[in-house]
Amino acid sequence: MNRNSLGALFTVLAMLAFASMDAMSKWLVADYAIGQLMWIRYGVFCLFAWFVVRRQGLLAAARTPRPWLQGLRALLAAVESVVFVLAFRYLPLADTHAVAATSPLIVIALGVLFLAHAWMKYSVFTPAGTAMTGGDWSDSSALAVAIYLDGSDEPDRAADGSFLLDDDFLVLVNAWWEPLDFVLPVTRPGAAWQTALDTYDPATAGSSSAAPRGAGEKVTVGPRSVVVLSDPRRA
Repeated sequence: MNRNSLGALFTVLAMLAFASMDAMSKWLVADYAIGQLMWIRYGVFCLFAWFVVRRQGLLAAARTPRPWLQGLRALLAAVESVVFVLAFRYLPLADTHAVAATSPLIVIALGVLFLAHAWMKYSVFTPAGTAMTGGDWSDSSALAVAIYLDGSDEPDRAADGSFLLDDDFLVLVNAWWEPLDFVLPVTRPGAAWQTALDTYDPATAGSSSAAPRGAGEKVTVGPRSVVVLSDPRRA
């Protein structure tokens, strides 16, 4: 087995372990108090942490130049776990994870607030390829959206002063239970979109046989899945 296959296997096993853990939490939270579940979960975490740091010693592993910040981070992690497990009592397992999947967007927003990162230029479109309006945002039946991330405009700078540039990305999100056609919106002139990720059909990602697609062309996104398109940065 090559390294790529082994890495993919470990990733699948990790996802299976997380899914199994959350499924058990969903089952147990109906009969046990949240405090009991947290004691069991963090008791296992402590055993794992001891196994990792046993050679260097607990005091050496706990030494940090920012103890208050690390303590606050640990407290927030504990609160997050309690709230997440508590959500299982009121929401189906799939719905809870769907809400939790927005956490990367929240991390980006907090990065701007606390780390002084510049906003990455982005635009949001409907599946028809038109810019989202206030009416679109308030439409409760709108279960799909396209997000354009501009990797070149207004970039951050690296430590040496060079610009941090990246490809452009177009994220197509379909929460419908049926396939949905997206019309590629007008973004950068000459954009040539290629599939970088397809959660419904992973085999199509990175295919060299697929011709790049431009504005106005259609891309079908499978039910309850995400397609990420990339437009390589031009030198």
